[in-house]
Amino acid sequence: MWEQCMMKKKVRAELTKLYTGELASIVVFLVLYYWQFEGFVLPVLYPLSILCFILLQGALYWFLCLQRQKGKTIKKLGRVFYSLKYINLALIALSIPVILMSSHDNLLYTVLGFFLSLFAVVEWINYFLVRLSYKNPKILISLLRHNQLKRSKLAKEIAER
Repeated sequence: MWEQCMMKKKVRAELTKLYTGELASIVVFLVLYYWQFEGFVLPVLYPLSILCFILLQGALYWFLCLQRQKGKTIKKLGRVFYSLKYINLALIALSIPVILMSSHDNLLYTVLGFFLSLFAVVEWINYFLVRLSYKNPKILISLLRHNQLKRSKLAKEIAER
């Protein structure tokens, strides 16, 4: 009984760390943007907004998992995130023409925009397809080498919808 209680506490602590970490990342990215850029720099702001949107969804997902852990019933989660999966993909695809058409002849904006888009793609893959985040990077490298990446928790939930 005591071990089970300790396990629940660890899971709750991990879920809390996950959702608050994603929210903190959003705040840091936005503060850095407003600190570095004056005004509206579309080739940077658009992909940054997509990245923050995906991170916000991740924070929401981990928060809802925490609520489930606490005994609350949350239904249709897989359906909602199924829709978001494809909305995110469309927004990411749109980032390419947005960056190219609004780069203001500034190579830094273009490169940064593509980097942020790539970061958004990695986060999208991490949430909606396969787990890419591990405490030890050697685990990820080993899984990649042996083509044994595991489905993400959210991807499993979407499949069960």
